[in-house]
Amino acid sequence: MMVALPWVASAQKPDAKRDPKFKEDKTLEISKEEAIAKAKKEQEKGADTIKYEDFVGTQKKVQDLKLPILQQQESQLKRQLQIMRATDKRRVEYLFRLADIYVQYEQIYKFRFGESVEAIGNAKTAADKARFEKEKNENMRRQKKYLEDALKELNNITTTKAFADWARMDEVLFKLGDIARELGYQDIMQEKFRKLLREFPQSNFVPNVHLAFAEFYFKQGRNGLKLATDYYMKVVNNPKSKGTNIYFYARRMLGWCYFNLQDFPKAQSEFLFVAQNAKQETLKKQTRR
Repeated sequence: MMVALPWVASAQKPDAKRDPKFKEDKTLEISKEEAIAKAKKEQEKGADTIKYEDFVGTQKKVQDLKLPILQQQESQLKRQLQIMRATDKRRVEYLFRLADIYVQYEQIYKFRFGESVEAIGNAKTAADKARFEKEKNENMRRQKKYLEDALKELNNITTTKAFADWARMDEVLFKLGDIARELGYQDIMQEKFRKLLREFPQSNFVPNVHLAFAEFYFKQGRNGLKLATDYYMKVVNNPKSKGTNIYFYARRMLGWCYFNLQDFPKAQSEFLFVAQNAKQETLKKQTRR
């Protein structure tokens, strides 16, 4: 007669069918192929992660390669403009491209300005710090110079009667106003932006202009909140901005306008809308790619 010993019974693996509370741990049950695939996936995930130092280094190489190409293009454009007649309608294309080159110069020196600021923070000697400080000031000077140059060329386009009917005039006015805003020339910014709204009401740049005005008035504090709210609403209500980044940004800023105006239910509604919809819209766009 065989007797089942207690310690033998307790050592046996429970039957999952009989014991509903039993859950078998399968985390360690993985085939060789699955293990290789998992390791490869982790390796690819690591490869997609870019270190800050690598990113900055890559950007520096791009900027260093870009600068001489832009300088060559600038020289060619200026030679063409010198031999063109003042009434030649092709001049507008060359002036616009020249202004764009100046804007790209500004971006290069903005990047170098950031490098100088970081270098100052990491400087180990007073001499190094002074040298990087000098570089920072020079990069800042060049940034402003090239924005001023771009402003001048774009303004030439808007004030020349022969170019009045150019197809991209709304873009010229927007860039002109945006550069003026960055330079702190608020009067020029408002003049060019209002001209764009008046003469090109169907332009794709209209939502961006309304956003620029909204930001301008929002920065004025409580005195500008009402106008800021109105302009953010114009961005939100424009069909051209629906689903874009500026649409959700304007909704979020509307929330802050209402918050500062102490209309807390409306503020909460805007914040909640952005939280629930902005990420979903981004995922939809990624899925379409």
